[in-house]
Amino acid sequence: MQREGKSKKNNFKLPEVIFISLISITNFILDLLVSPVLKLVLTHIIAGLIIMVPLNFLLLYLTRNIVDKKGTCTLYLTIFGLISIPSPLFGGVAGPYKILVGFCIGVILDLVFIIKKNILRIICIGIIGSIIWWTITFSIWELFDLPFVTAFSNLLNATNPNFNGILDFSALLNLPINGFGIDFFIFSLLCGLVSSIPVILCSSIGYYIFKKIEPTAVYQRFQIIQ
Repeated sequence: MQREGKSKKNNFKLPEVIFISLISITNFILDLLVSPVLKLVLTHIIAGLIIMVPLNFLLLYLTRNIVDKKGTCTLYLTIFGLISIPSPLFGGVAGPYKILVGFCIGVILDLVFIIKKNILRIICIGIIGSIIWWTITFSIWELFDLPFVTAFSNLLNATNPNFNGILDFSALLNLPINGFGIDFFIFSLLCGLVSSIPVILCSSIGYYIFKKIEPTAVYQRFQIIQ
């Protein structure tokens, strides 16, 4: 009961901001180091849909439980977008559009975290969160007239020479995706559903790590500032 009462306070203390920032930066560094290797070994599609996005959710879910406040996801992903600006993460080229990607995904994920029952929350984060992640990311890429959705969808098109060789969406919709339309949203939905199972798994791992941290003296001292 005490923890739920504290979670209603939405103002972040400086140690909380520092903690969220540090985990977000750790997430960025991990992605920057691991992502290129995975893309070479497993293809861009498998690395992104099944490994990298779920890994991001693991750290995000852990952080959201430790700093149990509305706005944690928004702050976390906005920081991630900010530090990603000069990198190939969150979009293939550098640019400030990544701040908007992070902010928009974070705002909606914070709404999903209104769900209190943990099992239901993990399932909703896995399914709804994954769909939100890809739909918003693709939408902002399109709004900024970036070619990434077309390029990404071609990797899931068996008739294209750049086909990833494993996942094929070409039987389900017209590929490649060019602009907004019904195929655009079906494509976003399919990408989200592919990511959802590993995201559920990684969110569960994040919660498991949190439950191991929760009884520690360091965590209890951290709670006092909230």
